[in-house]
Amino acid sequence: MNFESLRAALPAGDTLERLHADMELARLVPTWKYVADFVSREPLVSYRPWLWKWDAVLHHLLRAGELITPERGAERRSMEHTNPDLRSGFSTSHTLATAVQLVKAGERAPAHRHMAAAILCRAQRRRRCLHHGRGRAATDVAERSAADALGDLA
Repeated sequence: MNFESLRAALPAGDTLERLHADMELARLVPTWKYVADFVSREPLVSYRPWLWKWDAVLHHLLRAGELITPERGAERRSMEHTNPDLRSGFSTSHTLATAVQLVKAGERAPAHRHMAAAILCRAQRRRRCLHHGRGRAATDVAERSAADALGDLA
């Protein structure tokens, strides 16, 4: 159908209420009716921003490195950045979940898949004689092994 024939087929005596009801059945939302609910000059969020300091995260990660091992049944040694206001969903924000993981030299993390995109960044820290990301490391993507280098973002 072309535009003119669709326009000619519009119901006679149509009302806004009928349009809204028909749109609801079609799972369409009239922006003109609800625009204030999702468009604003200022952000409308239901949670507070949260800051994770790297020194604190690294401290807990290193402690986990001493206490959590694959032999103890842990599939991976990782921790989520969970905003306290979004605790039930283990979320960092309403659109993002982030985590850090420690894989020690000689360890191999089991393969897994993400429902959404995943970003990997190899990190290094020289303070206190800690050197992360040294030596050979690789990430398998689509069943292909890709060598990771310091500072890589995949």
